[in-house]
Amino acid sequence: MVNDTLKHVETMIGADAVVYGNLKLKGGVIIYGMIFGDVITDGPARISRKALVKGNVEASDAYIGGAVEGNLTTNGKVVLKSHSKVSGDIVYQKLVIEEGAQFEGRCDLYKEVEAGNQHSNERAGQVDSLSQSVLYRKSEKKIQ
Repeated sequence: MVNDTLKHVETMIGADAVVYGNLKLKGGVIIYGMIFGDVITDGPARISRKALVKGNVEASDAYIGGAVEGNLTTNGKVVLKSHSKVSGDIVYQKLVIEEGAQFEGRCDLYKEVEAGNQHSNERAGQVDSLSQSVLYRKSEKKIQ
């Protein structure tokens, strides 16, 4: 049986790997190392806790546990795990930000527009409270 965290993953970048340049993939990717370039995939992208991507990430879904210095664009779900750090804008259908995640940038909804037989992607207009620059820090935890 396939582990759920590896479902739809066809490419893995190991913890000791450092990649300079863009990655363009058809299937899902999980990154444990460092990427200095864009990650573009038709499948999901998973950035592990100790991983770093200095570039944009485009995927069907994005699960961020490490650091991304660039924009995230998905036509599905973005999950910022509690130890993640993202500096850049996020375009999404669904967004989950766990307590402790650090995020600095803008959030916009992904919108698919149908024109005849062609589909084109465009960023939706500003979203009231989410379109403002936001910064989540570990130090901003609720005190009960």
